[in-house]
Amino acid sequence: MEAISFAGENSEWLWDTETLTKARGFLHQLQSFEFFVTFQVTMTVLSSLRSLTIKLQKKSQDILAAYEEVGGVMSYFEVLKTNCEEEFHHWYTDITVLAEKLCITVNTPRISGRQAHRSNIPADSPEVFYRQNLVVPFLDRITSELTKRFGSTKQTKVKLLGLIPSIAATYPDASIKKVGESHKFCLPSPQLLLTEYHRCKAKYS
Repeated sequence: MEAISFAGENSEWLWDTETLTKARGFLHQLQSFEFFVTFQVTMTVLSSLRSLTIKLQKKSQDILAAYEEVGGVMSYFEVLKTNCEEEFHHWYTDITVLAEKLCITVNTPRISGRQAHRSNIPADSPEVFYRQNLVVPFLDRITSELTKRFGSTKQTKVKLLGLIPSIAATYPDASIKKVGESHKFCLPSPQLLLTEYHRCKAKYS
């Protein structure tokens, strides 16, 4: 922000009018309370996904471990949605304290009669406004995407990775059994799946 402000104050740099106008616009947005709240909420919420996203980008055994964690992450976000009012109150308290230190005025965006590009639910206070228009829709979107990407069917299918010899030695029988139950119509002898699995595990371990 200091760099943008400095550029605007030093006309000898011969910035063109359009660039200066855009720079001042960016500076205004960065100094707005709406941007500040959005940034802090996004950082806080997405930090809960950091461990999961890192594991999903690694080798297959790490992907399996990540899928085991998916259920816990999804449960956490469901609890967060249920206790949204209480949780956001703590976040908002910290946000307003930090905003005061940065000389950012606490306010809400202008409410219009019709709004097509963002939530526009009226509220009695800035805290309620940002909870209803920012936090709740954001959490809804995250839980929806997690369910779509890591639904129960996909979690069962990914367990097929446990059949890879390099992973089989550390993979639990219960997970293989669950996979077998889901695909029993594709197996010639479903009841022999664990026997074949143990034989394969012994061969490559």
